[in-house]
Amino acid sequence: MSGDLTADRRPFEAFWWLCKRLGLFWIARRLTRRRVRILCYHGFGTENEIGFRRGLFITPETFARRLDYVRSHHFSVVSLPDALRALDEGASRDGLTVITVDDVFFGFYQHAWPLLKRYGFPVTAYLTTYYARQPGPVFRLAIRFILWKTSAVKIDLSNVDERLHGVFDLTRASARDDAGSEIIALGESRPTEVERTALMHRTAAALGVDCAPLLQARTVDIVTLDEARELARNGVDLQLHTHRHRLPEEAHALKKEIDDNRAVLALITDGRFEHLCYPSGIWKESQWPAITAAGIASATTCDAGLNSAATPRLALKRLLDSEEVSQISFEAEMSGLKSLLRTLRTKVSVA
Repeated sequence: MSGDLTADRRPFEAFWWLCKRLGLFWIARRLTRRRVRILCYHGFGTENEIGFRRGLFITPETFARRLDYVRSHHFSVVSLPDALRALDEGASRDGLTVITVDDVFFGFYQHAWPLLKRYGFPVTAYLTTYYARQPGPVFRLAIRFILWKTSAVKIDLSNVDERLHGVFDLTRASARDDAGSEIIALGESRPTEVERTALMHRTAAALGVDCAPLLQARTVDIVTLDEARELARNGVDLQLHTHRHRLPEEAHALKKEIDDNRAVLALITDGRFEHLCYPSGIWKESQWPAITAAGIASATTCDAGLNSAATPRLALKRLLDSEEVSQISFEAEMSGLKSLLRTLRTKVSVA
């Protein structure tokens, strides 16, 4: 699969290299120098994690290359509050950049944070707190990991749980996804983490997968409360990602998610918890009144782009990075060229 991805990217890679050689990266950087770049990361890990989700994880080696590029090309890495203050005051410096991390998997604690300390870069980490209080793998990701790891060619869901039905051909990605969705839906309907963990182990047994390496490596674990405290003591700005990684549309339920998230963060560290990251990047403008009423000053999306004084503070754009993003593509994003081309494409399509 990675070979196919590489082949699909080749024409774009050549285009970005040509743009760089022609000086378009430099021109784009000049044109967008007052806009704030907000980088977005999720998981950090080894080749095992990369094989599972290239679009979710990044290796420490690649992450270090990104940090080195940011430093060597004189992007000014600042905290999220400092960047927002600069936008509000109309005094944004050249290349202001914010580093953000969603979810806060164990890999951030293990791999990324030591690198950020070495470079002296601040970071905002949006912590989803339910799994920080419930040590163990994130259930839905664990099921997806097991289905990716298995060498079985089919699964009869009735062998996993008597409430499940259907035989799925695991050689087909769509069928594998459908089987996972059935198992996840059942697990998330159960009231306790004990039941979900048991379902995870039954799924692994039905597929002939040993869960021990997954559990030992903590591949899809969120950091524990103690690990989060250590991060906060060392300068990581922990902020809101909702408690259960969901943001309902109904105002009361939305407020509860943020309140529950904030309550757990308050057990970890002192501070103002007023910056939110939308779970899975899903947001609606209709939610903004309730979000504002909950005391939120800014919210980041997964929408690609740079941020200016005119960007709504509850719809901040980010540059998503992962192992799937090549170095030249990352440089095209940081230069601002990709953002300029997106804006041009939108104007052309509207016209």
